[in-house]
Amino acid sequence: MKKIKPGYIILLVIGLFIGYKKFFDNSKVENFYKEEVNKTLTDLKHEDCFAMQSILSDNLQKSVSIDDIKQYIQSINLGREYKFVLSDYVKKNNKIEISGTLIYKNKEKPLKIVYRDNNGTLLIESQKIGANFLKPKSLKFPINAKNF
Repeated sequence: MKKIKPGYIILLVIGLFIGYKKFFDNSKVENFYKEEVNKTLTDLKHEDCFAMQSILSDNLQKSVSIDDIKQYIQSINLGREYKFVLSDYVKKNNKIEISGTLIYKNKEKPLKIVYRDNNGTLLIESQKIGANFLKPKSLKFPINAKNF
């Protein structure tokens, strides 16, 4: 049996340590994103329109009303029991795009949320569950008469 040189053992230990550290750092980030998505889904489940309004980005907060959020929540019809499965996340600058699957009522719907990192607080830039987008649905004042 061949004896392994000490240099190779040291390199192997360093490689295992780096791989171990990288794996657990990624799992911490994934867990953080899963928690943020679950907080958002909890607000949807409890039909808490004001909590949802408070975690929207400034641009979305200005254009999406409480009634729009209420219609969005009703269109999703989340219910009590659901499960979120994270598929992927992409972080570019201060935007985080999270993709996954929402499983509830024996259905699976794709979920995509874009967050903006605002000094450690994640604010929603856009959200899509299945075919439902969180966006303004009602007409706002002033109404442009040219459209009629």
